[in-house]
Amino acid sequence: MSAIAIVSENSPVEAVHKLSENFTIIKMPPDPLLDPPVAHHPDMLITILDGKLFCHQTYYRLAHTIIDKMVYLCKLQLVCTAAPRSAKYPLDVGLNTLLLPDQKKLIARRASLAPELLPYLAVDTKQGYAGCASLFIGGTVVTADPSICCSGKKIDIPVYKIPSGGIQLPGYDTGFIGGCGGVWENTVYLYGQASSSSAGRALAVYCRKRGFSIIELWDGPLSDFGGIQFAEIVK
Repeated sequence: MSAIAIVSENSPVEAVHKLSENFTIIKMPPDPLLDPPVAHHPDMLITILDGKLFCHQTYYRLAHTIIDKMVYLCKLQLVCTAAPRSAKYPLDVGLNTLLLPDQKKLIARRASLAPELLPYLAVDTKQGYAGCASLFIGGTVVTADPSICCSGKKIDIPVYKIPSGGIQLPGYDTGFIGGCGGVWENTVYLYGQASSSSAGRALAVYCRKRGFSIIELWDGPLSDFGGIQFAEIVK
């Protein structure tokens, strides 16, 4: 099955090269409305769910060539939102969601969510950066965030809690595990070495137990470059 891997244009060169061995790479440019350290993070820019690609209308005008390519390759329906957007929280997280793809649902902060995504909301969470803060692996939510843990349990989704901190994100004190990579089929792709942080080591333990492989995309410390999003190419 061929697929695209959607990454920040600031992703490490070696990480993009390794991903390109198995995926068609889509690099996302920054959204000038967002805070520069995270303005190019895919989990801040788009949501792909239920055969649709959701993005902000101002960002589409900037990155329409790239977005149109994704829509074409994956036969997606484009949905643009005009929800208020800025670099200041919570107006920056309208598209930041934890996808539950097997249910075609998501976890997000209801009060911040773009209205076009509200029909897909499975449960509300206090954590506006739901996608950044979590990975959905093998039907389980992996996160350090207590709000995400509570939200998952409310809808009977298993939760595996990992330690917080130890993830690099220049411009911030720490990054999030969801921003360190992404999941495709039975493999977790990570920006950096899992062994470099307690969060990564805990994630590796979970993956071994569940039969998931980890591919470390570069030799640096575990780092948040924005969650990698994957989508199947439809012939």
